[in-house]
Amino acid sequence: MIRYVSWNGWRVLFRISSQAQAASSSAAAAVGLHPSPCSESASKVPEPAADISSTVISPPENQTEETSTSDSKPVKRIKENKSSIVAAAFASLKSIEAPQKQSPSLDERIAAAGSVESLLSMAEAPQLSRRHALRIVSQLADWTTNGRAKLSDFEADTRFLKLCRLLGRWLPKSSQTFEKEASGIGDLAVVLGVTGDDEAAKLVAGVSLNQMIRIMTSLAQKQRRSTALLRSLAFNMARQTEKLNIKECADLLYAMATLNFPDDLLLEKTCDDLHECVAFNQKPAVIGSILTSLGLLRYKNTEVLDILAEWVADHVTICRPHDLTALFITLATVFHMPHNADRLFDIVLPQVTLQDVRSPSAWLDVVWSLVVLDCATPQQVASVLNPDFCDKLIVRTDKSQKINVASKLKLLNINAAAQLKIPGYKGPLLPSDSDIHSVPLVRSRDKQLLVASILDSFSNLLPSATYLRTNIDTGMGFLLDGECMLDSKCNPLPVTVEVMKSGSVDAQKKPGISVDRKYIETSNTLGSHETARTTVKGTRIGILAWDYRDMCRGIPEPNGVAVLSMKLLEKAGYKVLSIPYTKYNPREKLVRRVQYLDHQLKSVVRGS
Repeated sequence: MIRYVSWNGWRVLFRISSQAQAASSSAAAAVGLHPSPCSESASKVPEPAADISSTVISPPENQTEETSTSDSKPVKRIKENKSSIVAAAFASLKSIEAPQKQSPSLDERIAAAGSVESLLSMAEAPQLSRRHALRIVSQLADWTTNGRAKLSDFEADTRFLKLCRLLGRWLPKSSQTFEKEASGIGDLAVVLGVTGDDEAAKLVAGVSLNQMIRIMTSLAQKQRRSTALLRSLAFNMARQTEKLNIKECADLLYAMATLNFPDDLLLEKTCDDLHECVAFNQKPAVIGSILTSLGLLRYKNTEVLDILAEWVADHVTICRPHDLTALFITLATVFHMPHNADRLFDIVLPQVTLQDVRSPSAWLDVVWSLVVLDCATPQQVASVLNPDFCDKLIVRTDKSQKINVASKLKLLNINAAAQLKIPGYKGPLLPSDSDIHSVPLVRSRDKQLLVASILDSFSNLLPSATYLRTNIDTGMGFLLDGECMLDSKCNPLPVTVEVMKSGSVDAQKKPGISVDRKYIETSNTLGSHETARTTVKGTRIGILAWDYRDMCRGIPEPNGVAVLSMKLLEKAGYKVLSIPYTKYNPREKLVRRVQYLDHQLKSVVRGS
């Protein structure tokens, strides 16, 4: 008997046969279920008894399936089994939901947080690290400073206390304490909260640019010069694409100048951003701060200096005397004449007088700067060489009363310039017996090594020590590293000691160089005292070595002190041979050093 049974849209065919004797060849060997497609006829001859009984589930009527003969029944069963497995697999896929998007990282959640609650909720995240805690506390500090949040909103929250403990030992004791710390005085404690600078340097990358600037300013205020932390701050700030405003530029320059940490990349970025924001500034105080910092750093960026000079000329009516003096001192320190020099000096110089500056030392700085820039008047020079003014420079301490070394050197520079550079000067000069002349001139260790190497190389060019004088106190506020003399054919001539031509006995006893502009010849005594004196004409060459302290940053050129020294020597009758450390390497072979100096000497003689 054959029966069709419907089951979930499928039709199941059952073939039921009666049991037959085993001896009958026409009867089935056993009662069972034989596979048969739905398209088979009911009158079809039963399968042989050797077939395995099974149940076949056929697809619905709207699906067709290839039929095959009884000879291919095993292959057909395999195909049908595979089809059912594939159908079941596709059916199971429909029940599986599409995968959800990966949840945002904790860093992304911190960056997107818009409230105190959303930030503090991340303190319970299992993946919270010290770096994440630093970013959260930094954001809270920023919001507290900007007025976006109040400390009372979260100071007692256990999640905030957990973040503080994770960062370090610091915990806010009161609202005033945190607000004071967040305002910039203690940003290092609030934002970093770590015990070691090395560990703090590793966490700086997770701090915002504004917070980095505040940390660096805090270090400057505390006079805390942590090299590892400063390097990390400078590196991370220099690579930021975010533009700095003029206040941030001023704060960075102040911090670098105070800590004596001039990072080249950070200075370059700061000056690049200054180009765009100086023109929109209306506050003279920030301009004065920038000028002062650039002077202390000896950083020479001609474009920035020109922009600042132009701003001062346009806003001279609102500038304070301190801002105007900062301009002159910085221009002289790096020795730069702005493109609007004529207009600038005509407008600004009348605004700067002795009565306008805050102290005698500040007026001395102004006059010295004008001497370097060749803008000083005889009246201004006479005002600082006056004995009464020099008495005002005396610093009274518990043990002594004296003028500091920096002021003495500037007075000696101005005194020499009054005799050599300022035509028609008839004002006072420093007395020859003044204590100002006894200032000690000491080289740094690096410059001592540079000068020693240069003089050692010269000993291979000149026959003996008679042809080279070294370490000469010029009496003009600087040392002359060496002096030699060559004739027109570059042959060395003996060098004799010259004395000042003032006629004073004290002046003749003091070794130095001639300050008489007409005295350019050197007298050499040949033989004994009875032998006639013969005057030999030649080129007097003054040798000056420049180490990195004598050069500007940004543009490797001599600074104002070095330029003034060269000008004074030239007025005294010398041809100056300047040897910067950027071109002379003491570690090179002796042959190359001697060749370089020989070439420079011949260039000076032939150029004269």
